Amino acid sequence: MANYTVPMVEHTARILETLGAASHPLRLKEITAASGSGRTSAFRVLHTLAKLGYITKNEQRGTYQLATKLFEIAWQGYKSVGIVQCVRPYMQQLCKLFDETVNLAVLQDTGIFYAAVTESSQAFRMEAKVGSPAPLHATAVGKAISAFQKPEDVKKLVKNCAWNRITPRTIRSQGRYFKELKKVRALGYGLDNEEAEIGASCVAAPITNAGGEAIGALSISGPTHRIRRKRKGIIRELKKACTTVSGVLVSVENQGFHLET
Repeated sequence: MANYTVPMVEHTARILETLGAASHPLRLKEITAASGSGRTSAFRVLHTLAKLGYITKNEQRGTYQLATKLFEIAWQGYKSVGIVQCVRPYMQQLCKLFDETVNLAVLQDTGIFYAAVTESSQAFRMEAKVGSPAPLHATAVGKAISAFQKPEDVKKLVKNCAWNRITPRTIRSQGRYFKELKKVRALGYGLDNEEAEIGASCVAAPITNAGGEAIGALSISGPTHRIRRKRKGIIRELKKACTTVSGVLVSVENQGFHLET
């Protein structure tokens, strides 16, 4: 049987898989060791991928990591099926009600990513990019999803968290974060009080499966002064929408349809 395999494509795939499995940016030496690629081949592949926007390179440290472009491509096919299709009408309803940006984030393996965004008509608005990761420790969706996980699953999420300081308000310790999750579980929603961006705030509630575990979250974000003014109504309607969405998704699953998250 003819072998139609392209060696350079194999090298590229292994390098992307190596970067995807890493919990931190990697140096060329680490990439070649983990992927089994030669130094010259790996360097050429990395240079090309960086030029095309699939990975980013830190010139000072000489490290590489995946860029969001791969996630964006993956979500293009995902957007037409599954959870996004079910949730979209509720996102539009919430956006119309408060005229603030509504985001859907989902749990994928050990990370949280934005799967859909319905933008506000306001000139000054907050928006996340579809396919981009949501920092676990600094976003309302990160807290809402983490708070409604099994203890062992929360540990996996926390293990992969960089705890980097995004603003002076960002939570940077596990102890403080776990206290925050306890509060989120009690209230049924999570808050981002300028922890991801100064001047911007967000409220999020979890979307849960039949076992009560979060598979995603809906959030409403905007300038802090507007979110604070509308927060009481946002919390009420957001929790109501997420409860309805959770019921719809459980019903769909019970009918034998599997929704990818």
